[in-house]
Amino acid sequence: SLFYKHIFKTNNPSVLKNNPPGATELLFSANIVQREIGFALIVKGKSRAEKMYLGLSDLFPGHIFYAPSKKIEPGRPSLFISEDEKNFESAFAATVSKKPAVIIADTDALNQPVHTPKQKHGRLFFNKNSSSSLGVVVKTLTDWGYESVDTTTTPRSFAVRGGILDIFPLYSTLPVRVEFYGDNVETLREFNPVSQLSISSIKTLEIVAPSGYKSENKILFRDALKGAFSQFYYLKEGSVGLTISNTSSFDGALLKNDCVSYSGSGIIKNPGLKTFVFGSGFSNQHSTKEKLGKYFTINKPLCRGFVSNSMGLSVVGYKDLNMFKPVTSSVPTFSQEPQEDIRKFEWGDYVVHEDYGVGVYRGLTFIGKAAARRDSVVIEFSGGDSVHVSVDRFDKIHKYVSPKSGIIILSRLGTKTWQGRLARAKKSVDSIVEELVDLYSFRQKPRGYSYVSDNELVNILANSFPFEETPDQKQAIKDVLSDLDRPSPMDRVILGDVGFGKTEVALRASMKAVASGRQVFFMAPTTILADQHYITAKNRL
Repeated sequence: SLFYKHIFKTNNPSVLKNNPPGATELLFSANIVQREIGFALIVKGKSRAEKMYLGLSDLFPGHIFYAPSKKIEPGRPSLFISEDEKNFESAFAATVSKKPAVIIADTDALNQPVHTPKQKHGRLFFNKNSSSSLGVVVKTLTDWGYESVDTTTTPRSFAVRGGILDIFPLYSTLPVRVEFYGDNVETLREFNPVSQLSISSIKTLEIVAPSGYKSENKILFRDALKGAFSQFYYLKEGSVGLTISNTSSFDGALLKNDCVSYSGSGIIKNPGLKTFVFGSGFSNQHSTKEKLGKYFTINKPLCRGFVSNSMGLSVVGYKDLNMFKPVTSSVPTFSQEPQEDIRKFEWGDYVVHEDYGVGVYRGLTFIGKAAARRDSVVIEFSGGDSVHVSVDRFDKIHKYVSPKSGIIILSRLGTKTWQGRLARAKKSVDSIVEELVDLYSFRQKPRGYSYVSDNELVNILANSFPFEETPDQKQAIKDVLSDLDRPSPMDRVILGDVGFGKTEVALRASMKAVASGRQVFFMAPTTILADQHYITAKNRL
């Protein structure tokens, strides 16, 4: 279009005004597709920069990076990473790597100090079958401020288990598992940080040092961008729509865009325009066709559309017709169920395998040949023998719990000792179950006596209570007295903080028992508490 050529197909300073958000996103999308090279888009205002990032990243997931101005609050935990920091580090890493990418930065972020991309020890590279020292990598990550952990589940952390290195880069959505054989990299795998299961193999991995690494030899982020990109564009809010320029001063040949946004009620059938609808999940296709006439559907998430008479074009966003947003995001989602399993174990914990017995948890590793390797955990048993358990069978492993303290005896593989212990435990459980059944059967039998249903003395006691009962206290008293009216023994526990009126509930029940000619045995755990109850009962009864 004329508008595209005015900004992107000229070497002269140019300005394009009155651009609706939807038209702006499609103009830059066309530039991404046509040039197939990266560029930087500098946006005035953090809010507008974020909106532009969200719109373009929906259309090109994984290729758009956002560099917001970031502010580290004083007193904040050192390992806490804000969303702004993560976005900035992601944009900085994309800038340093010089891969084709689009960097969207707000103007304040340009003055953020960063380390020079050419700085020594500023990057780590991993390739399958390449040579790399695990010790040097660990030292480098530590210098960068990465935390050494037992299980890698959060950004800016790493874990080492023998020849396996798990790294969760500061700016990544997935951690990577690197397997070494000596100083050679054998495999690279992305894995699920929740279940720790491998997702897919990758060929290369590049990790860039955090932008704040090393206080000396700093440059501004704007200088890092200039060293990585040759194309710069600028965006700001105008009096009508958005203004785009290929110069930071917004000077040059001026052209006004005739694209006009419309609300949902403003969409009308126009046979003279070619209509494209961005979206999916039509709530009513028939009414949509009546409203728009003939149209073409594009399953891409453009939020808002526009009309341009000069281009003979009508573009309708998914929100203009209240349609569902097409799902194109590459951000992974994970089930939270396995998190309670694997993350509760630390290296050296005592565990119980249902089939083999008591052992020691020795972390994650791989089993199988290189072409078909699977994640597994290692459990060490008596005599140094070990078992590799596939992570998908992790439900057979439980944390060792014992009410007794002392030496824990590990099970020995190849013997029937563990099976014997299981048989004895099963027999004990069966015995306990029988006792519980007998106990509860006995408790369901009617008492040999009943309490009086006339609660006159209980009412007199209630009227002498110097306070107003709380709603919970009233309910507890009602439930307890109701239990005493039943033929079977009461089975109830009253819970409450100190001073919440539990003693009064007990006194009302005691009065009902005394009124029925029975005796009450009132127990307390300490002498002081028993004395307090005695004084209270003496005053109240």
